[in-house]
Amino acid sequence: MSFATEESYAEELGEFREAAVVAEISPEILKMIDNFATPDVHVKGSTLLNAYSSGCTKLARNPLEPLAERPIEGYVPDSRLGRYLVNLINDSVERDSDADTAFTVEWPSKSHLVCSETETNLLSAMGHRGGLVTSEVGKLSVLYCTDEGEPVLFKKGVGVSSTISLREISINGIAYPPGMLFSLHQRGLPNSVNMAPHRMAVRPTSLIRSIAPLRLSEFALPKEEQSPAFMPDDERMIMDDEERAADVSRTMQMTVDELAIHLPKPEEIAAVIK
Repeated sequence: MSFATEESYAEELGEFREAAVVAEISPEILKMIDNFATPDVHVKGSTLLNAYSSGCTKLARNPLEPLAERPIEGYVPDSRLGRYLVNLINDSVERDSDADTAFTVEWPSKSHLVCSETETNLLSAMGHRGGLVTSEVGKLSVLYCTDEGEPVLFKKGVGVSSTISLREISINGIAYPPGMLFSLHQRGLPNSVNMAPHRMAVRPTSLIRSIAPLRLSEFALPKEEQSPAFMPDDERMIMDDEERAADVSRTMQMTVDELAIHLPKPEEIAAVIK
């Protein structure tokens, strides 16, 4: 679903609120819906994004606490962003995600920082400025992989060192999509392989000690949903209908798979970690 149709998206937001009230979702999430529920379609795009981020903050602080009294039932949003939010709420209640890569975390996260330039810095760190993964002085980009060399998470060594998921993962039975941003800490001294000529290390996911959700990145959404959800509020409010229709061209227009195109292939990684 594109956010270009104001009426249809306004209807989706209203339907979500009705279903959320029945499920008795967290007041913090419901507050996000109410605070941003205005007639402007672009603000509605960011409404669900802010609600999702609010849920992530709550789960980072209280990993085992549900976001609702009961699952949201009988309602499937048209937009990918809406479905992500419903899935987050329902998984927090049911805890039955079957993602291949799963983590268990029982203590609150102490870090909730996320760089305001994360998407731009990820482009640089992941080789979109020259074809090779890079890092800043004193930092190191790290690719966390399965034993078979399949990339799972990428921790950028540019800006604040947030981490992006490259495939679906679960934490305490809650599924998070590719393109999700996390705060990540690993146990012990680094056990890694450098992947020259990239300025990057490869480490197993088994080294991860704690991981907490931060927010969705722009790369987690289909291209037609990216711009309305992520444009700053002051820019949204002054756009006319023609500008809104053309606004899809303003974003990076890149999926997670396209973002990761310069990373080493699984067979290359497997060859050096064995």
